Amino acid sequence: MVLNSWSHQLGPTYVHGDQASRIDHICVRQMFADGEARRVKYLWDSPFLQQTDVGHTPILSTIAKYWIPSFAQQQIQRVTLQQRQTSRLAFQSQSLDWQRFVHHSQAQLAQSFVCTSADADSQMDHMHKQILQTFCEHFPPRQTKRSDPAWIPALPMILNKWEHRRRMLRPGKGDLKDVFQKWFHVIHFQQLKRSHKKQAKVIRQQQFKEIVQTAAEAAAQHDTHKLFNLINRCAPKQPRKQIQLRNHAGQLASPVESAAIMYKFVADTWAGPSSLDLTFVQAPGVPFTIHQPQKALSMIPITRAVAKPFAPGIVWRQHAAFLAPILHDQLRFWWSHNPPLIPSSWRNGWLFMIPKPSRPPVQPDHLRPLALQEPVGKAIIGLLIHLAMKDAHAHVVPFPVWAYAAHRSTLDAIRRVSIHCAQVRDLICQQRSTPHSRAARTTRHQLYGGLQICLDLRRAFDMVDRRKLFAKLHCLNIQTSVIQLLSTWHESCFYLVQHGEVDQPVPVGRGVRQGRKAAPGLWTFFTILFLHELLVHVPLTWIQAHLTLYADDFHVAASFTSLAEFDFFHQTLGILFSTLTLMDMQLNPGKSVAILELRGSLSGAVKRRLVQQHASGAVLKIEVPGQADVYIPIQRSTKYLGVIISYSNFEDASLTHRLQLMKVGFKRLQKWLTGHHSLTVAQRFSIWRTCTYPIFSYGVFATGMTQQGILKAQTQMVIMLRQICQ
Repeated sequence: MVLNSWSHQLGPTYVHGDQASRIDHICVRQMFADGEARRVKYLWDSPFLQQTDVGHTPILSTIAKYWIPSFAQQQIQRVTLQQRQTSRLAFQSQSLDWQRFVHHSQAQLAQSFVCTSADADSQMDHMHKQILQTFCEHFPPRQTKRSDPAWIPALPMILNKWEHRRRMLRPGKGDLKDVFQKWFHVIHFQQLKRSHKKQAKVIRQQQFKEIVQTAAEAAAQHDTHKLFNLINRCAPKQPRKQIQLRNHAGQLASPVESAAIMYKFVADTWAGPSSLDLTFVQAPGVPFTIHQPQKALSMIPITRAVAKPFAPGIVWRQHAAFLAPILHDQLRFWWSHNPPLIPSSWRNGWLFMIPKPSRPPVQPDHLRPLALQEPVGKAIIGLLIHLAMKDAHAHVVPFPVWAYAAHRSTLDAIRRVSIHCAQVRDLICQQRSTPHSRAARTTRHQLYGGLQICLDLRRAFDMVDRRKLFAKLHCLNIQTSVIQLLSTWHESCFYLVQHGEVDQPVPVGRGVRQGRKAAPGLWTFFTILFLHELLVHVPLTWIQAHLTLYADDFHVAASFTSLAEFDFFHQTLGILFSTLTLMDMQLNPGKSVAILELRGSLSGAVKRRLVQQHASGAVLKIEVPGQADVYIPIQRSTKYLGVIISYSNFEDASLTHRLQLMKVGFKRLQKWLTGHHSLTVAQRFSIWRTCTYPIFSYGVFATGMTQQGILKAQTQMVIMLRQICQ
């Protein structure tokens, strides 16, 4: 590690007139880079330094002579990927090692809850510490023996090749002897270069065959996790991006600057009150039976990640039947208090940032936050959210909310929007003047068409006001005890932001934390409460007919056959935007899209009044009561939940889009699907059906397909299948 890179106040180490730079560094091993060593000083005024406008500065630092390792009990024990894989295989086979671990850990669980304690934090921390230590004793981390690289046998040939190149480029006398010597080296360099390419190709093929052989064995054993893990490792969906934050000057941030940038981003994004200021008359008690937490614990995913201080989820899934009654008794004691006792490890989240697919990971706004949780508390709060969703079911059903609700999915939202697009397209076709329409005396409208807007909300999940949300949950007929537990769960909670070996707690007082088990349910409740506010201004039938809500994707659309209908819809859009502002949502007009189709004799006047031309193109003017006007860019088509929507041939456009994505997925797996290796045709077809075909089939059955589109899809799939079967 570089010791003099931890503080930007140190300045440069080299000056040359008006130019300066930091080019001198003290580098030590990480174990020696303690706080004292990082207190670096520059000796610009040292008596032995000649003061000129050009030169380097001496650097002074104190480095420990001996390294004394920190006490092992103070370090957070981590579970490696190899330990998780070994334990998962042991769990699936119920091996003898796994049985020993289960027997030992069950005794520790019973001992941890032998007596009820009001100190929930220390009790849960002690339990997790013991279970994690026992897990690491039975499944210790092992250093995998790295075999020699495959290119080691070719090392003499590689060195010989580059030696011929060096001698070939070495300056000579230019006489006849020198020419023949250069010719000799050129010939041998070209021969060795061709031989090296052939050998490298053979090595790559051999390595891939070994990986495919392992994948074939996993497929024969029906180990889909191992199979697709190998596939994704060798053919990733996108290149791995390393997070490299930059400071305000656009330069790569130092470790200290990166930590400060991340801490400030988390603190500013989720800044809010630590308390919700809600009072309840009595203690909540336990609102579920013993069997319900057992079911919740038994549904903990085997392969999902958990926060680093805790044992993997597979451990708690194994102990579901044993732990549920013990935990239920403990919860009865904790939740008999007012306010109820909830361990800090259940309320906190370990923040994990991943790059967004289409943005460079150089600033926190381009990262997606995920909160890893403690597995037992995650299962319990998931159970509470499930009970709350059951209580609020009658309020969810009447509204067009299609995410995070039972018996509703993305296809329902896509189907509603597709039906609207088809209706407007049919309306325009019916209004065309043709001999048949004139003979049928079809009613001609002065203004007709359709308008749909896809709204983009800026950090919607993070902008939720918790006080407003929890203060109105009773309006959804949710049990008071469940509201009390959920509100206490979201008080005095922190994100633990990791930087290096340090976890810095940052208070979190706003927003629905993404990655948390309660996030989908709480966002659904927030959406329903938003629609309740909207009901003050518009009837329920308008919401059911014109709104389509899927998570934070808001779609509003209408068809009209008169100027009055269009004006009413346009005014209602302003009310919709003002209601979003009332609920602390921030609209992002630049990323929102409007698709407008106006026909008829009055269409020109309406466009002159509401459509304006900006530098980026045409925009639609929306008048918001009490606020500034909003301008939404107008486009002919746009993407919505993975399909293409427009008022033209959106079916074929969506099908073409899905086929293009399927081709990309097929090309990514082409070596696995069409190569000459040990995977059978049945196994290749299974991989294609699991990984490639769903890319195409998603959404196209909801949008519908034309006859031409069906033939095109059949052609492309037959081409792929023929390549697989060759």
